[in-house]
Amino acid sequence: GYAALKDSEQEIISLKSKVSSLRNKNETLKNNNADLSGKLQQLDHDFGAFYDSVSDEIALKNENARLQNEIRNLGNQYHGVCETLKQITNNSTHLMETVKEQAAEISTLNEKLTTLQKLHKALEDKFARVMQFIENLHLKEKLDAFLHQKEQRMKR
Repeated sequence: GYAALKDSEQEIISLKSKVSSLRNKNETLKNNNADLSGKLQQLDHDFGAFYDSVSDEIALKNENARLQNEIRNLGNQYHGVCETLKQITNNSTHLMETVKEQAAEISTLNEKLTTLQKLHKALEDKFARVMQFIENLHLKEKLDAFLHQKEQRMKR
């Protein structure tokens, strides 16, 4: 029985040593678990911050893309307005040239009209003098007969 007791003591010592070793391992694992738990929380916090910064960056990139599109659209509109303005300017220049030409033509026509009015007045004055001459010499009946003959010849 002594040998069995000695073996049992050795086994108890061995088991105590194993228990002590397992308790140390358990304590180490608890410490590691606490460290890992803290690291996990830190990682979770860091990931949240990273996600927030990435989501802000994504939102900024989306906003940037939208603004770039808007800039492109405004640029296209600007070029359209510039083209329209060029056309209006060209039309305006052409119209101004046409107005100048027509003003010159009107001026020329006014000068011709003035000349014709003076000529008409001179002819009226001459006609009035001729008619006065005819009336003074009592040639009206002879003139009427002469004109009547002319009309008859023209009708034939």
